[in-house]
Amino acid sequence: MQKIRLTIFKLIAAALCCSSTVQAVYNSNLAFTSNDHISKAHGSHVFKFGANLAYARASTDGYNNETAQVGALQIYSPTESARAMLIDYDQLQVLSSTATADFPYGLDWSLWDLPLGLGSGWGDMRVKGSVKQSTMTLWGRALVDYGTIPGQFFLGIAVPLCKASVSGVVFEDLTDVTADGARNRAWKTNLTSKIQKYVQAAGGLDLYDWSKNGAGDTHVYFGWGNSYAKGDGSVSKIDIHASVGLWLPTGCQRSVDHAFSTAFGNDGSYGVPLNLGMSIVFGEHLKLSSDLEVAWLSAKTKEYRLKTDAAQTDYLILTKGTATKKPGAQWKMTTEGVYRCSDSCKLRLAHNFVRREKSVFTQIPEKYNLDVVNTLGSLKASESQDLTVRGDFSGRYGANEDDREGNELSFSIFYTIPINGQNAVKHSIVGGDFHFSF
Repeated sequence: MQKIRLTIFKLIAAALCCSSTVQAVYNSNLAFTSNDHISKAHGSHVFKFGANLAYARASTDGYNNETAQVGALQIYSPTESARAMLIDYDQLQVLSSTATADFPYGLDWSLWDLPLGLGSGWGDMRVKGSVKQSTMTLWGRALVDYGTIPGQFFLGIAVPLCKASVSGVVFEDLTDVTADGARNRAWKTNLTSKIQKYVQAAGGLDLYDWSKNGAGDTHVYFGWGNSYAKGDGSVSKIDIHASVGLWLPTGCQRSVDHAFSTAFGNDGSYGVPLNLGMSIVFGEHLKLSSDLEVAWLSAKTKEYRLKTDAAQTDYLILTKGTATKKPGAQWKMTTEGVYRCSDSCKLRLAHNFVRREKSVFTQIPEKYNLDVVNTLGSLKASESQDLTVRGDFSGRYGANEDDREGNELSFSIFYTIPINGQNAVKHSIVGGDFHFSF
C-alpha cells in the first residue's frame, strides 16, 4: 500500500511539473505569491516540499489609473501617441532632419509646421492584444531545533518557473484622414499604418507579439511559528508565524528592446520580504486567518527606455539610456476563512489585496529631464483585489504505535476572481498545489 501511495505522489508531482506554464506579465493579480507557501509552515513534520501551479487564461481586460476596466495592454494610457514619440530631447519637437535616414519610409517634414507635441491629436493609436501568464513555484521547508526556545524555527526556499506571452498585438490607427488636409493622409500613409516597422528601424524597438519561458526570482527565508491551544471557550487554538527573507534576482529581466516583454520577478533588484500571519481556530471546523507580506526592493542601474516628453506613452519610446530605478515597496494582504468538512477535506474563501508603490528614476543621463522621465505610466502605483475559492484534500500514512504522526500528502485546486484594481492586468486564475510532509 505504501508503494502505491508513493507512486501516486510521484505521478501527481510529474503532472504538475509538466504543466509548468505559469507566470506574470506587467502588473498582474497573478504575481506576488510567495506567502502562500510560508503560511504552510505549521506542523510537527520536519520537512515539507511542495509546488504551487497557477494559470491565468488569455484576457483582454485590465484596470487603468481610474480603476475603470480597459484593454489588457492599455492599463497605462488610453491611447498610444505616434506623434509624441518623435519629440527629441534636444529640440523638444520633431526629430531633426538629419535623423530621417534612420526611417525606412520618407516623411514630408514640411507638412508639420508646429512642434509635434502641440499637434491636434493626429497619430493616436489604440493597442489591442491578449496576455497569458502562468507560474509554478517549487518550495521546500525544514524545521530547525533551537531547544528550549518556544515554537518552531524553519528555513525555506522557493523557486518559481514562469511563462508569459502577449499575442494578437494590433495597433489600431485613430488618425482621421478627412481632417487636417494633406498632413493626416501623409501621416497615415507613411507612419501609423507601418508603425511596427517604423519604430524597429528608428529606435530598435519591437512592437510584435512576445513570449518567454524562464525562472523567476528565488526566495530564501528564515522564520518562526507557534501554536497556542485554548482549553475552554469558542477558540480552540491560535497559530502565529513570522519570517524574513531575501529575493535573489535569478529571474529573467525585461528586454529594453521589446515593448511587451516583462520581468519574471523584480527586474534585477534584490528584495527583502517580511511576512506576518495569524490564524484563529474556532471549535473543530472553522478557522479565520490573516497574512501580511511587505517587501522592500533595491535600486537597479541598467539600460531603460526613457521619455523625452511627458506626452509620450509607454510602448512608443524611441530613446534609451543607462539610469537608476528605485522600485516602490510591495504589499500583499490575505484574509481567509476555512471550513473543515472532514479530516481530509477543507473549503477556503480568501480575499487578496496586492499593492505596489510608485517607482522612480533617481539618476538619468544628461539632457533628459527627471520630471519628464518619471511620468512613465508603468512607474505608477498599482493594485488589485480578488477572491479565491479553494478546496483542499489530504491524507496521512506511515503512522505507528510509537506516536509517529506519519507522512501527509495534500492537494488543492483553486479559482481566483478579480474584483477591481489600478494600473493592473486582471485575470481569472485557475490552479492547484500540493505539498508532501514527512
